[in-house]
Amino acid sequence: MGTYSHKSFFCPFYKADRRKGDQFIISCECGILRLTGRPAFNSYTGRYCCHTHDWVQCTMAAATKEYYEA
Repeated sequence: MGTYSHKSFFCPFYKADRRKGDQFIISCECGILRLTGRPAFNSYTGRYCCHTHDWVQCTMAAATKEYYEA
C-alpha cells in the first residue's frame, strides 16, 4: 500500500494514509483517524505512528496490541 505522506511508519498496525480536502486520514487495523490540517497530521504521526518506540503510546495501537495478546 502506498502512502500519501511518504513517511516511515513504525507502527505495525498502520495500513495507509491519504488526504481528502483539508483532512488527513490514517487507516490502521483498529480503525480510521481523521485529522484536520497538515500540522495536526505531522504532529500526530511524528509523536506516534512514525516514532520508533512511542507508537505503543497511541490508544489505537495499544487497543489492537491488547486484542492480539488476549
